[in-house]
Order: sequence, then structure tokens, then C-alpha cells
Amino acid sequence: QLLSQGDAQNAVEFLKKAAAKDHNTVKALTQLARAQTEARDFDAALSSLSRAKELTDNDKRLVLIEAELLNGQRRHQDARELYGSITKKDGSSVYAQSLIGISSTYRDTGDAAKAVQFMQDAMQKTSKVPKRTEAKMWEELGRGFEASRSRDQARGAYQTCIDTFNLYANCHCRLALILGRGAEATQAAKACVRVDPRGELAAAVQRLLR
Repeated sequence: QLLSQGDAQNAVEFLKKAAAKDHNTVKALTQLARAQTEARDFDAALSSLSRAKELTDNDKRLVLIEAELLNGQRRHQDARELYGSITKKDGSSVYAQSLIGISSTYRDTGDAAKAVQFMQDAMQKTSKVPKRTEAKMWEELGRGFEASRSRDQARGAYQTCIDTFNLYANCHCRLALILGRGAEATQAAKACVRVDPRGELAAAVQRLLR
């Protein structure tokens, strides 16, 4: 919960204690690695991931976290290759998340056009993913459009994200932020705060409601 609220440092401390109590808990180590990545303590995150890998057999969720870590270190090509090691055989949800990750590596290197094209192609090729994951794909497409200054297309992607899975707060938040002011922006901002009042984007959105 602390991590979802953007409190990475306190999440790290909490999860360290949880992992210390039970060294065989892959879930605790995985969450700890994610929190350490958010806190930009990359060496510690790699260490936690290594411990988690010792306790499980080929868990692709750990690959996703490691790739995210590499991308956070600006090792974008390494991250892209690691994301690319995940295939459809590993499951529709984890595969879709790897495609989102690849798109983010292009976006983070300033190639928004390539991120958009990649994500559009990816969404044509994926099917039967969980609605929440599908919503995240629309969010990534919207972020690509936004980075390429295609605001109307970004708005459309965020709205489709909301229509796909209404309980995914990020797209309400991003729609509110891109709209800025007005009744539609206020409505999106209220939905963002209602769905996840302490989420990663909620603080920025709160300013629209003042």
C-alpha cells in the first residue's frame, strides 16, 4: 500500500522487515525489489531480485522488475532485450506488460514516435489479456501520444483506458492533467482521487480541485 501511495522509502523499510521475518517469501522480496527500484536504490534492488530468483523457478514477473530496474538506470537497450525475452508462452498478462515495458524504453529515450508505433502494433497482436492490463496498454499508448505532443490522440487513449477498466486510477488522473481546467477535467480529477486517493498521480491532480 505504501508503494502504491508513492512512499517508496517507507515501503522499503516495511518490506525489509517482512523479508527478514521470512526469507522464503518470494512475494516480499519481489515487492522489496520494486520498492527499492522506485527509491532508486538499484544495487539493493538487484540483490533482492537475486535472492528471490534463488527461491523460484523462472518467474517472469521477476524479469519484468529487473528490466524496469535497468530502464531506471538508463540502460534502455539492456532493458529492452530483457523485456523481449518474455514471450506469449509465458502468459498473456506478463507478455503484455513486457510490451508496455519495451514501449516505455523508447519513450524514455525521447523516441515518442517509435513508442507509439510499437504500442499500436503490440495492441494489434495481443488478445485475451486481463482488463486491467489492457487498460495499462492504453495508458502507455496515451503517454506516447502525449510525449509526441498529440494531445487529442492522448486524450482518446486515456478515455479508452477508462472505458476498458474504470477502476484504474492512472488514466482518470492523466486525462485530468492533460485537460487542465474545465468541467471535464474536474470530473476526471474527482474520479482519480476517488479511485486511488493516495496514488502516484493523485497529488498532482488534487491541485485541479482547489
